[in-house]
Amino acid sequence: MRIVSWPPALLVTGLPPDECTRRLKANVQWGFMPFSQTEVVGMVGARWFRLRRNIWYRNSLQAIAAGRLEESGVGTRIPCAFRMNLFAQVFMAIWFLGAISSVMALTSNAPSDAFFSLGFVGFGIGVVAFCRWLARGERDFLIGFLRDTLDAEIEA
Repeated sequence: MRIVSWPPALLVTGLPPDECTRRLKANVQWGFMPFSQTEVVGMVGARWFRLRRNIWYRNSLQAIAAGRLEESGVGTRIPCAFRMNLFAQVFMAIWFLGAISSVMALTSNAPSDAFFSLGFVGFGIGVVAFCRWLARGERDFLIGFLRDTLDAEIEA
């Protein structure tokens, strides 16, 4: 299992990029909308999008679909990458580096205090595991949303 990203996907549709943009903007609200009626929130530009599932709680480790709308001869190619929020990735890296360095420092000076620092590492692992468990199936949900909204198919 990947920690900070999911496998990418490539979708294709017979619609032109401008129609894809129009459909996405009609079905996506901006930002954090816990009480909105749309299933997906995010940002949609002229030839790009960044989407995530609309959930009633905040999960910084949930899947974000980042994609482009590329014109092809018969419609639009939509390459999508699925990843976590960049801020969450940086925060996790700092958390684990700090926790591991404190374990190393305390192990050399006071081995009995290292147990406390190991708790920080364990807590970080537990939070990541729980948030990733909450985010299970979100990549498939976002692909389904794009397929339904854009009349797209996954290209093998």
